[in-house]
Amino acid sequence: MAASPPKAVFKELEGIFANFLWGSGDNGPKHHWIRWKDLCVEREEGGVGLRLLEDIHRAFSIKLWWNFRSKSSLWASFMHAKFCRVVHPNLVFSEKGSEGWRRMGKVRALAERNIGWIIRSGNVNFCVSDHKVADFVHGGSWDVCKISQRVPPDIVAEIGQLHPPGGSLPDLMVWRPEPSGRFSLKTAFFLVRHHSRPTPLFKRIWQLGGPSRCSCCTSPEIETTEHVFCEGAMARFVWQFFGAPIWAGSERGEVREQKDCGGSSMPFDLLRGDTVVQDPVSGLSGTVRVVGPFLFGHIEVESGISHRLAEARALLFGVNLCLQRGIATFDVEMDSLTLVRILNRLAHCPWGIHTEVQQLMAVASYFPRILHCYHQANQVADMLANTRCQRARDEIYLAAAELPWLARGALFLDRLGMPSLRQFVIRKG
Repeated sequence: MAASPPKAVFKELEGIFANFLWGSGDNGPKHHWIRWKDLCVEREEGGVGLRLLEDIHRAFSIKLWWNFRSKSSLWASFMHAKFCRVVHPNLVFSEKGSEGWRRMGKVRALAERNIGWIIRSGNVNFCVSDHKVADFVHGGSWDVCKISQRVPPDIVAEIGQLHPPGGSLPDLMVWRPEPSGRFSLKTAFFLVRHHSRPTPLFKRIWQLGGPSRCSCCTSPEIETTEHVFCEGAMARFVWQFFGAPIWAGSERGEVREQKDCGGSSMPFDLLRGDTVVQDPVSGLSGTVRVVGPFLFGHIEVESGISHRLAEARALLFGVNLCLQRGIATFDVEMDSLTLVRILNRLAHCPWGIHTEVQQLMAVASYFPRILHCYHQANQVADMLANTRCQRARDEIYLAAAELPWLARGALFLDRLGMPSLRQFVIRKG
C-alpha cells in the first residue's frame, strides 16, 4: 500500500496543508476561501504554484515506467522477466500483478506517447508488435509493402523519409518533452498536473506584488534582470550616457595552407553557415571561402523544422558540398554556439538532431576546428539565409558574381576590411 496510497490519504494530508496555509483561531481553522485544487496550479492560471499529491504520485509513476522500459536496473530486468517475458510491455493488459505493476499500468498510455526512439541497429520493437524494426528493412532500404500491412498510408510516408537502421549500435530511448532526451520529473509533472486557463489578469497581479522591488526608480518595480539592466531608470541613464550599444566585428579570419596525402597543395578553406527560420520556411545557407577569394555558397529549402535542426542540416549540407568538390581540409565557423559546443563534445546532443550530429561526427576529420563566430561576423551567410526565406528553391553559387546583391555587397565590404555594424534599439518604458 505504501507504493500507491489511497486517495483518501492524499485528501487527508492536503486538508492538513490547507489548514496550515489559511491558519486557525480560537474557534478552530479559518475559512478556506479557495479550494486546495485551485491553489495547485501555476500563478498565471490563478493558483500559487503548489502541487497536488496525486499529481506528484502520477509523475513518479511515469518515472517508474521510464526506468522499466529503459531496462537500466536489476529491478527493471526482473519486472520484464516476470510480466512480459514473451510479449511487448504495451500488449500486457492483465490487471493482475504487484501493486507497483498496476501503478505503472495506469500511466502506461500517457508515458508511451512521450517516449521516442533513435533507431540505429533496429532491434527495438516496431509499432507495439513482436517484430523488430530491422525486420522491415530489405537491402538497405525500407520494405514499403511489409510496412503498409502494419500502419496507415500516412505513417508509411513518414517512415519512408527516415534513414533505415544499420550497424550494431544499440537503439536509444528518448523522452520527447525534454530537448536533451533525458527523463525529467519536471516535464512528467507538467503532463499530469491540473491545468486551468491562464489569463493576463492573474499574471499582472503577481507582477504587481512581491517583496523584492527596485529602489532606484521613482516607480519601484520587481527586480527582474530586464528591469535592472535594461528597462529601469538607472539602467536607461547608464546606456544613454555611454551611447547606443553597437557591436562591430570583421569577417576576416586566419588561413593556412596544408598538403593532402597526394602531395598537391590545397588551401585551408573556411566554411561559414547560418540559418534564419521564418515559420513555415527555414533558410539554410553557408559560404566556403579563403579570406579574399570566394569559392562557393549555398542555400537550401527546409520547412516545418526547428531552428536547431535547421542549423545542423545547413552545416551537414555545406560539409558534404565541400567533400564533393574535393576540399579535403577546412575550418567550420557558425554563429550557433549551442551546435559548436555539441560538435566539440562540450554539451549533450539533443535527441532531435542526433542523426545529423552523428553524420557530422563521421566526417569530423575533414574539419579539425569548429569555431564560434558572432552573428555580426557572419554577414554573407546571413544574407543568403534571409534570401532563402524569400525564395522557394535550392541554389548553389559558384562565383561571387552569382550571389544576391545584398550578400555580394557584404562580401565586398569584408574584402575591404570594413567592420560589420549592428544597432540594437532599446524600447523605453
